[in-house]
Amino acid sequence: MTQQMPNDEVDTALILEGELKRRVNEVVEKVVVNMVGKIIHQELNKYKAEMLMEVSINVGRMLRMVENEGRKPLWEATPEEFGLTHEELNRSHIEKETDDALR
Repeated sequence: MTQQMPNDEVDTALILEGELKRRVNEVVEKVVVNMVGKIIHQELNKYKAEMLMEVSINVGRMLRMVENEGRKPLWEATPEEFGLTHEELNRSHIEKETDDALR
């Protein structure tokens, strides 16, 4: 014959079991979230490093190609080398002429 526990003890045991489950789930969730977050962060850093390496390699290739062709990089060129004058590049001058023409 099984011994029955009084209702108060059963209630207390159920409450403690529920609280224990809640705490375990809370701890497990925190640990899992932290682990997953750490793994994602590591993978993103690895991917970012790979992308930066790819960009660096491609920029180096372009610079070597420009150098081998005897050209100079665009950022070293002057507007005159493209046939442009400073007046053509001066936006405020063009805007003033446009405003005058509209009046």
